[in-house]
Amino acid sequence: MSDDHAPRDGPDLGQGIPVESLADGAMLAGYVGAEAVLLLRSGEELFATGATCTHYGAPLNEGIIVGDTVRCPWHHACFSLRTGEALRAPALSPIARWEVERRNGMVYVTRKRDVTDGATPMPGRVDFRNPPASIVIVGASAAGNAAAEMLRRSGYDGPITMIGAEPDVPYDRPNLSKDYLAGAAQEEWIPLRPREFYHEHEITLLSGVRVTAIDPATRRVTLDVPGADRAHVYYLRSLADSRAIIAATGSAHRAVVIGASFIGLEVAASLRKRGLEVHVVGLEARPLERVLGPELGDMIRALHESQGVVFHLGETATVIGDNTVSLKGGAVLPADLVVIGIGVRPSVALAERAGLTIDRGVAVNEYLETSTPGIFAAGDIARWPDPHSGKRIRVEHWVVAERQGQVAARNMLAGPEESLRERLDAVPFFWSRHYDMSIRYVGHAERWDEIAIDGDLAAHDATVTFLAAGKALAVATVGRDRASLHSEVALEYKPITQHKEKNIMTMDANTVIKDWPEDSRTVTAALITKYGPADEVTPTLVTWLNRGPWKKIVASKDATPHNFPFPHGDIVENFTEYKVPSENLSKLAQFDGSVTVSRTRGLLSARCHDEEANHLAVNLAHDIIKGKTNVAQARQTYVDTMLAFREHKPTPYMRALQFKPQASAGDPDIALVSTDQLKKAAKEGKTTIPAAAEARL
Repeated sequence: MSDDHAPRDGPDLGQGIPVESLADGAMLAGYVGAEAVLLLRSGEELFATGATCTHYGAPLNEGIIVGDTVRCPWHHACFSLRTGEALRAPALSPIARWEVERRNGMVYVTRKRDVTDGATPMPGRVDFRNPPASIVIVGASAAGNAAAEMLRRSGYDGPITMIGAEPDVPYDRPNLSKDYLAGAAQEEWIPLRPREFYHEHEITLLSGVRVTAIDPATRRVTLDVPGADRAHVYYLRSLADSRAIIAATGSAHRAVVIGASFIGLEVAASLRKRGLEVHVVGLEARPLERVLGPELGDMIRALHESQGVVFHLGETATVIGDNTVSLKGGAVLPADLVVIGIGVRPSVALAERAGLTIDRGVAVNEYLETSTPGIFAAGDIARWPDPHSGKRIRVEHWVVAERQGQVAARNMLAGPEESLRERLDAVPFFWSRHYDMSIRYVGHAERWDEIAIDGDLAAHDATVTFLAAGKALAVATVGRDRASLHSEVALEYKPITQHKEKNIMTMDANTVIKDWPEDSRTVTAALITKYGPADEVTPTLVTWLNRGPWKKIVASKDATPHNFPFPHGDIVENFTEYKVPSENLSKLAQFDGSVTVSRTRGLLSARCHDEEANHLAVNLAHDIIKGKTNVAQARQTYVDTMLAFREHKPTPYMRALQFKPQASAGDPDIALVSTDQLKKAAKEGKTTIPAAAEARL
């Protein structure tokens, strides 16, 4: 649904703009020819992509840059800036990319690169050693379709058969209760792909076919083709159901929706847009209170009531007549149309007959593999070990299902090879739209003991955080798309703590780390001192701690100054916060090609041949950027130091580096270049030197 052929807003990027006018982490919407283009900067790298998300056409300049990716503000799709690939659902197709050139202090967007679809093999894919001879996917919805496309995108060229009980091609199920039912979405928007797409990519799609059995021993499935059975009372579980409801609205005037669930309320909103009188019957005291809490529940009820919906809460339907619905409390509601939106249970009978382990769904491991090796489950039926909550969870949401399908596809190709397998670690996400208001929810909170609200729910401008024992489990936002993305990033690492009434990305960093292990707090306190004030450093911490090495160390509760990534040279400086001149950054390439400004917010990193070389190279690069030394001196120091270290004859600089982990929190930036400076720092109380070390000096 994206459209990069939009009105030509912003500058003509083909004519160029000054490089310095685009700050690190910034995005600029413009155009090249007739197409809308987004110019992005991450560190010293510049990228040009399509301006809109390929899912629903959201403006990507309203999203955020995370490393070398850009995330959509509406439904949290994630795209690679290097390849354009849709790395995370719900987007399936890549975004366009353009060549970028720098000349004389200007940046120009030039030639458009070729664009593929979401099932064409991408370059640089892992060469799977023993892929399956063929793959059958049971279910042609979100997870099934995403898995089929990912198999082809990953280079799998064996037979793929996708079997769906419904007569239609895989379609955009969330839209059925939203714009499609309301009449705002066109019929051609609903299929995820046209039927020709599956033929083109050699995916055999069996529509209107039901699987009745799976034989794990022979890896065969048994099929059945049942007839459709429609009643005058409607459920909304399929595209055919949505079409039937639409047809019924042509003659209906009064509708009763049974169930104040997400589906039920979205149906209510859509029927109101079609001009029907709508009553909603629900057991709960507040709509969606079990999932979203009382405050959001009250906001949603008030919104629907402002649009003319009448609620009957704390009630159940006892009798559905030809034109009425009778309630337990005695009320009788007139109804030309009844839609039941009370939710469904996972359909696990097939898996159970196949002998798969069932746990309120189909039990899978972190790779989405069931109890029978080689059989994977994804989507609403899958219960998996969630690394963020530490619990086994099952989530009935579209984006989660698609992402699971993608992970399952990669693991089908990886086979038993552990190093090639991918764990499902994406934070769950869903959205719900009511009239012109959307709620975006990241994380998973089945229970909480505190709800922190930042903003004004009545004005539809708020961030709502669900906490248990001070730990943020999930975040819902209304009218704050970018805040939802930031919350997703923050939840991708752990531990995460939050003070009530505060959002994680705007908190004092000392509050963020207050419940961390002591050694983690000690080392991070040094960072806070270095990058303070503490109330401004949290976004930097969030970015850093989301990186693999940090995430593992903090989560392990074994962090010490010696095993934090500093000695490995992963990250030692965010130079953009210090406004370092760009000419100093450019000197790095002259010093050592292994030292780079990372794509993640301009962080300095080194990838030398071993740990000591990394540490030394990063510190010397730090001195170059800060103007403390020049390239020639740094090269000489690097060579002399490494030679001396190999001969176990530490130079003064190397001794300074060895003692750097002993620096106090008041002076974590101790990068000394001589013994005299080290002694001076100790005398001034900026660091401490153990007695044994002092004797060596």
